[in-house]
Amino acid sequence: MRRLVRGAALLLLLGLAGVSLALEELRFVLAGVSISCLVEIGLALRARRSRTQASRDRSRLSAVQVSCTEQDGVLTVAMIGADQGRSGAAYVLLSRTLRPGRQAVALDEDRPYLELSDQRWSVRGGIQDAYLSPQLLRLTLDARGAEALGASQVCVTLQEGNDQRRLERALGRILRGVSFTSERSMPEDTADAPSSVTH
Repeated sequence: MRRLVRGAALLLLLGLAGVSLALEELRFVLAGVSISCLVEIGLALRARRSRTQASRDRSRLSAVQVSCTEQDGVLTVAMIGADQGRSGAAYVLLSRTLRPGRQAVALDEDRPYLELSDQRWSVRGGIQDAYLSPQLLRLTLDARGAEALGASQVCVTLQEGNDQRRLERALGRILRGVSFTSERSMPEDTADAPSSVTH
């Protein structure tokens, strides 16, 4: 589509240049150049709007499934959304190597890893703070995370029926060193009322 519009604008510019040469007037060339500039500006604005929408789509998810797994020393929380056609299911993945060796530390693998539906949209570290409620997980990103993911926040809407305590414990371990606030819908067995826990 983009090439077609650019090609049409170029043909119009060449046609107007030919008319200008035939009539020895520059106004047709100037009109053609103006039209070409407007076409380029319109295409750039459309591309920017598409990138912004894609970024918004990536950074917002309504999770239909949440899983917490630990395997080979890596703790992972995967939140999976509904199918998105050919691209598969949208997801938000958080993980962390729990006992990193020296080499892993050198590679920043001792920091939380965040991925949004594709490894192209991932960052290690980059999370400034996190908030968990029974209905929502919100991750606020620092400048590095925002640049890598194209968004300043990641919001995951959670469905009822998730094991809130298990999710909270897993996130607390993954987000160690990050400001993490959790508001539980139900108190722990030893508590009498809902609480906020900051890690």
